[in-house]
Amino acid sequence: MTDAELNRMHERELEEYVAFMNDDTQHLEPRERQFLIAGLIGEYQYLCHDDAEIDDMTPAEHHSVLIHYSDAELLEDSDLIESPFESAEEFFDTYSSYCPVEYQVQ
Repeated sequence: MTDAELNRMHERELEEYVAFMNDDTQHLEPRERQFLIAGLIGEYQYLCHDDAEIDDMTPAEHHSVLIHYSDAELLEDSDLIESPFESAEEFFDTYSSYCPVEYQVQ
């Protein structure tokens, strides 16, 4: 492949990614958003649990980032569409034990 072909391929992939992120057809119910946000916080805490770094986000920092995510970004970060999880609630349930109580979905 030539450099020009590679550049076109990367530009096309970037355009597809941007279109996916801006896709207004992917709507989550408010409760699903809550489950995904809490689940992503729990997943992050799980991943940092045994291998913590000084620059890891706190749950509060992570929450403040995630609440500004679009529905598409939450779906992508959680890999919900291509994962074995059948719902946002199931994703949350998997990581809920690592999610601090103040971010849990009641």
